[in-house]
Amino acid sequence: MARTPMGSLSSLLSLLALLIFTITNTLAQSEPEICDSSSITITTPRQLLELSNCTELIGDVIFNNIDSVELNLYNVTAIRGMFQIHLANRTQRFSAQNLTMVGNLFMIAGNADGSNMRDISMPKFNSTAGIDFTGMPKLRELEFPSRVNSTYPAIRITIMNTGLESIEGIGIDFTQVQQVYFGGNPNLKSIKLGLNTISTNLDLDGTGASPNVSFPELEYLNTANIHEVGSLDFKKLKSMGGALGVYDSATLETLSMPLLKKIGTRTLSVLAIANNSGLTNVLFPELEEITGGVTAEGNKDWRRLNGFPKLMRVTDDIDMKGTFTLIEFPMLYNLTGNFEVVSSAGLKYGCKDLLRMNTDTSKAFVCDPYGTNVFRAADLPPEEQSKQDNGESGLTGPKITGIAIGCLACVVVPLILIRFIVGRRRKARLRERNIYNHNFGPHELGSRSLPSSRAELPSHAMSETYEIAPAKIRQELMGDIPLHELDAMSEHKKNPDITETPVPDSPIERVSTGAGGRFDSDVSRLESDVSSEDDEYTDSIIHAYGDPEMDMKPKNMIP
Repeated sequence: MARTPMGSLSSLLSLLALLIFTITNTLAQSEPEICDSSSITITTPRQLLELSNCTELIGDVIFNNIDSVELNLYNVTAIRGMFQIHLANRTQRFSAQNLTMVGNLFMIAGNADGSNMRDISMPKFNSTAGIDFTGMPKLRELEFPSRVNSTYPAIRITIMNTGLESIEGIGIDFTQVQQVYFGGNPNLKSIKLGLNTISTNLDLDGTGASPNVSFPELEYLNTANIHEVGSLDFKKLKSMGGALGVYDSATLETLSMPLLKKIGTRTLSVLAIANNSGLTNVLFPELEEITGGVTAEGNKDWRRLNGFPKLMRVTDDIDMKGTFTLIEFPMLYNLTGNFEVVSSAGLKYGCKDLLRMNTDTSKAFVCDPYGTNVFRAADLPPEEQSKQDNGESGLTGPKITGIAIGCLACVVVPLILIRFIVGRRRKARLRERNIYNHNFGPHELGSRSLPSSRAELPSHAMSETYEIAPAKIRQELMGDIPLHELDAMSEHKKNPDITETPVPDSPIERVSTGAGGRFDSDVSRLESDVSSEDDEYTDSIIHAYGDPEMDMKPKNMIP
């Protein structure tokens, strides 16, 4: 009897120790583990299993062709970076039961041959910077029970080459997104998104499905390219920064944007409506301005061209072809482009016809085939005109700078041209003087009478080239040699024998480099060659060098 209590106590202690161990182990396992890495790439099922210990992943996570039928993130609640899943052919399901947010773009992509992905289950997912689902032709449904939103403007929404029949189950509540693209979804019959702003581009290609498209909350759209849709709902759209194009929609009957006022607020754009065989009504009742042009063709059932009752300003051509029986642009007074509307019903309208249509005679009418794609100053909106009338918008800083630069150029350019012309003439005169002096050296000879041109010299004076020592002669003639040296030279040169000095062949050879260093000339030969018309020239030579017949030295020769 005494052993029973002891045995019971021992068993109780053992159970208590086991319970404490179990509770401790459970608490340790439930502690969240944050896995911090700039990038994690998973390529095998075993590596994927190791992520089950992580509840938060810091950085980008990439699943790259994991060869598994099912991909499962067991305990992960948040991925702070980008999450990319590149599917292998075997993969059919992806499950992330606890994942609530992806900090950057969330992307699931099949390979070029498509994938077998059929099911995506993410019941708690409610936040990402963008969704990019491509290349999953067997994916029929996509459901995010929690509405998906983003703290910051989202990057993009891309649904391409999938088997989805609807995207209403995604529940995307982005307010602003940069880009939206739908294409290659042959089963997609409905596209409805509650976006407020698309800042870059909306690209819808409903080839094969002709989906009904609805953006009931959209107020601003930059550019839109819409192909093959069944219907369009943009009931709150007020402004577009770029172009709007609606093409190839055989089942689209009405194109209506009841609140849209401007197209092309940011860039030169176009409103293009083409090849919509079932289109009967085009209604833009509030549209006032298009920074660009309008083009339309291939809309065989669109007959009443009267859906632009308030359109006033267009900065490029209006070129429309169709089966129109009624054409009205009652308020269009400023068209800096050409106006040409041609109907197979026999109607053809140009600028003169547009003038007759115009009902607002209070403004100057402009229809300019050679327009410059800008609004005229007189055709600004009323609020801008009132600013100019009140003097609030005069010359701006850039305009004043441009005017000042233009005035300065008008003064400086003529001065530069005058300086250039005068400089060229002066250089020409100096060049003539330098060439003349170089050929004949009058300052070296001390001559007072110069030939007017080389043509006045005898022919034999130009047949040979003679070397002159200008430095030495210049010293003797210009007084650069000291007086005591000149005295020594005079003593050495007393009683020279002129008859022994060789006579040069021409007047150009005026300096002999021999011992005497005297000036000699051949006046007798010069007299025989110079004609009677050159008497003045002959007198100047005799005056400079003396007459050999009178046995006299030249006047300028140093004794």
